[in-house]
Amino acid sequence: MHTTSRVRRLIATAVTAAAVGTSALTLMPTPAQATDTFTWSIDANTVRALVQQENHDEVYVASVAFRTTPGVPGSTTATYHGHLSEINGVDVNETHGIPDAMGRVSFANVTRRSLSDVLAGHNPEVVGTISFLFERDLTAFGTIDNLMEDVADAAETEIAQVVEPLTLADLATGEIVDRLGEAADRIEESATPPLLRRIGIFLGSLFNPDDLIDHKVNVFVAVDSTLAALVDAEIGSNIPSSTGVGGALRPRTYNQVFTGDGGSYRVGFAVGT
Repeated sequence: MHTTSRVRRLIATAVTAAAVGTSALTLMPTPAQATDTFTWSIDANTVRALVQQENHDEVYVASVAFRTTPGVPGSTTATYHGHLSEINGVDVNETHGIPDAMGRVSFANVTRRSLSDVLAGHNPEVVGTISFLFERDLTAFGTIDNLMEDVADAAETEIAQVVEPLTLADLATGEIVDRLGEAADRIEESATPPLLRRIGIFLGSLFNPDDLIDHKVNVFVAVDSTLAALVDAEIGSNIPSSTGVGGALRPRTYNQVFTGDGGSYRVGFAVGT
């Protein structure tokens, strides 16, 4: 899937951007802030075919949600969202809605940290999703569910081992970047089924398995307006569109283009409470 370098860049920049960036602001005033805790969602809202893979494509989105806080043991979770359903008759230049049950992933009790919070030692949480776009053929949804559960388990283990022990100082070192890259490699390996399992999927799909078009990452650092501009600048300049979208956790809408295996589709996302 050619994802190793993309995932490495994402993990190395997204997790470090808030902490490294905020360490440069120690001389700024630290106004008191009210608690900013809400349920946030990352919502894959619409899909539009730019290049059809087949006539009247049938597509669906599978999402793995994750959240973690640097320096906080036990803070990491990664879960497969599920609720797959077909979006039928997706032709070129047609926009179709993605059902909320499948596309909308929620994160409860997310506190956006202020500058004063961070300077007091409360690191901001990182929340996000990995969105996989498939073109539907004959693979059973149960098989896809099992594969995505494996991806979520691998992601949780690797993110916890690498991110949770970090401090603000650790995040700025080259050694940490190398460790994050190694973790990304292991997650990618876990996301690729072994040979015998791939053969089983192929046979079980009557020689016409579902096609993984592409995957993108949506990753946001839970900071409020006192840090949002800095985090947006740091993450926006380091995450290429081929990898995904990231920045401060704030209301926003954007598009991501999923391209591969003969098809290209634009998915519209919204972040909000």
